[in-house]
Amino acid sequence: MSQRSHFGHIQRMGENKYRIYYYAGIDPSGKRVQKSKVIHGTRDEAEIELARRRIGDYRTQRLDTWGTFWNRVVAPSMDGLAEKTRHGYNRVWDVELKPRIAGDRVADTDYHRVCEVIADIQAPSVQRAAHSLWKKMCNMALREGLMTWNPVDRSVRMKPRNRRKKHVIDVGELPAWMASVSRSRYYPLIVMEIVGGMRHEEACGVMGPDIREEELRGERYAVVSVERAIVTVGGQKVLKGTKTESSEREVWFAEPFAGILLAASEKAWQSPIVPAPGVRDGEVRVSRFANPQHVSRNWAKWCERNGVEYVRFGDMRSMYSNMQAEAGSPDSVVSLAMGHDDGTTRGRNYMSRQRRALAMIADNLVELIGEECRCSYDALAHSVAEKQDVLPAHLRIK
Repeated sequence: MSQRSHFGHIQRMGENKYRIYYYAGIDPSGKRVQKSKVIHGTRDEAEIELARRRIGDYRTQRLDTWGTFWNRVVAPSMDGLAEKTRHGYNRVWDVELKPRIAGDRVADTDYHRVCEVIADIQAPSVQRAAHSLWKKMCNMALREGLMTWNPVDRSVRMKPRNRRKKHVIDVGELPAWMASVSRSRYYPLIVMEIVGGMRHEEACGVMGPDIREEELRGERYAVVSVERAIVTVGGQKVLKGTKTESSEREVWFAEPFAGILLAASEKAWQSPIVPAPGVRDGEVRVSRFANPQHVSRNWAKWCERNGVEYVRFGDMRSMYSNMQAEAGSPDSVVSLAMGHDDGTTRGRNYMSRQRRALAMIADNLVELIGEECRCSYDALAHSVAEKQDVLPAHLRIK
């Protein structure tokens, strides 16, 4: 039988066991929301807990603003996040949300206020970042009992996103383009990203000892162990682990690209494949690695200076995925090679990275490039020779 109290009511469920019921606001449809909690203890303890919750909820709903909620709940919860993710959240809060909602009370936030704030942000991509962060904050407020529903939902309208069209090199033009960029100091990175599908921050984190030679079925391969990444946070380099657990992997390269990476590994010895200027020691520390942002900027300048078609490092990974699709490689194996989690039942429960499968898709890529370009290769070699240049041996497809 339920027993009423001034703050709500208490139901006895057994010896030293009570359930407290208390008012928790109004939902979007206008209905009263009631929450409950089981208390193991005496009735007096249940009365105290009920009073604490009702008074605490009242005070918080009346006084807690998004600014105080950020400092009290959100900021401490980010301690376990990656540094770049934490930096991104802090930037969105400091620049976009804090000036607009820091003084708003959490309990007073409704759908119309959310639409007003999001619409006030100019850039579509920033709108989505602010929407995502605010939605996470509202979910935290729900768990804290400060809100009864999340007003930041998918129905909030945002400006259409202006997606940049990716610029990729057609597979038929790839050997000529690779020959034109082979003199760049970033050539090993280009090979790792176009032919291996590695992320730019992963390629920048590769050191000489991370590349080894493997032989399978009488063929030579280069195997790159992806163990770390270099990211830029607030303009500063940060040495970190891979993006996800699945991203820690081995990437296989068939000839002729295996020879390129093995030579780069021998040249680098104990240093990064692309080291920071002036740093040459054997320790794994962030100062030894080139800044990925500087690499991207210098690569764009190099292409402009040498009259070479510019392809962003981020688009090179897309080229790898496209070429593997053209080569007919299994999607599950390609996903594993790129460091993705396979969402299919087969990929999630049964697939694993096997050396034969990784070698197979590496061979598929070389065969695709060779079949597409064999007819035009003699003309390419003649064209390069006319410019008193030498076609790199590793680009000659036999």
